[in-house]
Amino acid sequence: SSLAKLYTIPSLQQHHVPKSYALSTAFFQPWLDILLSNSSNEDYALIVRHTLENQNADNIDSSASVVQAACDRLKQTCLTIPLNTSQKQTLDKLSNIIVTEFNHGLAAVRSSGIEEDGTDQSYAGMFETKLGVTPLKLEWAVRECFASKFDYRVLRYAVSSSTSNTAGGVESGGGGGFALVVMEMIDSIIAGVAFSANPLNSDRDECVIDSSYGLGESVVDGSVTADRFIYDKVQNKLVHKIIGSKKVERRLNLVEGGGVTTNAIDDEDRQNACSLSEEQLKELVRLTCIVEEEYGMPMDVEWAYTDSDTHLVLLQSRPITTLFSIDSKMMTEPTEKRVLYYDFNIASEATTTTPFRHMDMALYCRMSN
Repeated sequence: SSLAKLYTIPSLQQHHVPKSYALSTAFFQPWLDILLSNSSNEDYALIVRHTLENQNADNIDSSASVVQAACDRLKQTCLTIPLNTSQKQTLDKLSNIIVTEFNHGLAAVRSSGIEEDGTDQSYAGMFETKLGVTPLKLEWAVRECFASKFDYRVLRYAVSSSTSNTAGGVESGGGGGFALVVMEMIDSIIAGVAFSANPLNSDRDECVIDSSYGLGESVVDGSVTADRFIYDKVQNKLVHKIIGSKKVERRLNLVEGGGVTTNAIDDEDRQNACSLSEEQLKELVRLTCIVEEEYGMPMDVEWAYTDSDTHLVLLQSRPITTLFSIDSKMMTEPTEKRVLYYDFNIASEATTTTPFRHMDMALYCRMSN
């Protein structure tokens, strides 16, 4: 749904969004029906019951080994559930599209669970993603991504986020939805993540960009220390830059077999060089702001510059869920003088669990006199 939304933005659709096709919830519903109707139903019910019972619990580890084993059994079952005729025909069509329409004949298979990328919770990085997928491996990639719906770490996040959708929702009988995006694999030379608001301090006037060489997977999973840029969107200028030590890069394997290779970067000058030019940074900020304006909220955008002509492509977008929530009436408009809000009730009731700093004490004394 994120890619479909990006494709509807007139200034992005023709040049900055890769070709992609969706496997909807209807494709996966027969598999969910099988899981609910055969011997796996017991494992399925155990997972959902555990989620519902522990939504408000601080400790969910008491039955962790039992639930994790149930998750593992369900994931194995997902790899062997038979395809029906309609599913097989759909995968055959997609395989042909990969060969005839996608550059390099390779695809990226990304999850699109119904509870993913919401405004309250984000399951980003929890469901499986397969990169550099050949037509022959498409079914395997689809099964692996679907199986990740029942991964134990997804369940733990569902419990901590107080949502039962991920584990299934046996109460409603639907088993929870799941969908996939099969998109053209982008052979990126630089990639990363852009935040249209600063997730470190919740500043809506700042854009934060993390960048490194190769595929963006290494930035997302933290396997490299990426470059970080903090850009003032209002004054259109770079505020802060930190150059990371980029010792490895993941690149698309263009030879037969597809997949991704990890290459060491031995050149220290390249390790410590800035991965983005000034022009690339400005273009990235501009497109990220377009996405934010279209969605009407701060957004997290995955992006990549391609190998062929250093062309910028937007791969994914999702709401930023970690910003500090503040009433709209208390928000300052861009370019206006900032206002510092202090919760005097917290200070007066002494409910803080951390020591007061000098500014805390000075402000407290001024307010209390």
